Amino acid sequence: MLIEALSALFLLGVLFALFSALASNVTNRNTFLTQQTYLAQTARPTVDSMVDEIQAAACDFGTTYPNPPVVWKNASGTDMPANPNLFTIDVPDHLQPYHMRRITYSYDGTALWRQVQVSSNTGGPPWNWTNPPLANVKVVDNVTNDLVNNPPFRYYDSDNLPISAGFFGLSRFSKQLVARMTITLTVAPPANRGTGSGSLTVQGSAALRTPWTSDCG
Repeated sequence: MLIEALSALFLLGVLFALFSALASNVTNRNTFLTQQTYLAQTARPTVDSMVDEIQAAACDFGTTYPNPPVVWKNASGTDMPANPNLFTIDVPDHLQPYHMRRITYSYDGTALWRQVQVSSNTGGPPWNWTNPPLANVKVVDNVTNDLVNNPPFRYYDSDNLPISAGFFGLSRFSKQLVARMTITLTVAPPANRGTGSGSLTVQGSAALRTPWTSDCG
C-alpha cells in the first residue's frame, strides 16, 4: 500500500508539473501574440502616416534659408540633419488658412520618435517659426533596426538611385536631390528583443510631390 501511495503521489507530481508547464507556455504564447498584434497595429499606421506626410512635404523658398522638402536649416541657420535615423520635413496642416508643420522623425536604437513645430503664421511663406517645438513623442516602441544593415530611412533621387547619407548625413545639395524616401521599421515584442524571433518588418515608400527642382529652385 505504501509503495502504491508513493507511486500515486509521484504520478500526481509529474502531472502537476506538466500542467504547470503547459499553462505557462500558453500564457507566454498569449502574451507574445498580444504584444505582436499591438506592435503591428502601432507600426503599420505610423508608417502609413509617415508616407502621407512625406508625399505632402513642401518647399520653403521665402526665407533666408530656402529649404527643400527635406529641411536644410532652421530659422536660426542651424543645420537640420538628415541621415539613416533622422530627418525633418515641412508639411502643411489641414486647416484653412493652413499652417506649416516642421516634423522631425528620429530613431534612437529602441524607438521611433516624432516632434512637431507649427508655424506662427498661415497661408504661405515666408513661414515664421516663433512657436516652440511641441513635445517629442514616442510613436513606435520596441524597434530593432540595425543602422548599418537595416536603417529605418533611405533616400533616392529622381532616377531612383540611392543617395548616400555619409558620415555627417545628407548635404544641402543631396537634400535638394531627394525625390523618394523609404521607411523600414522592424519591431519585436519585449520578450523577444535580441533573439530575432517574432519580429515584424513594416515598410513604406513615398515620392515627394514637390521636389526641389520643380517648384522651389
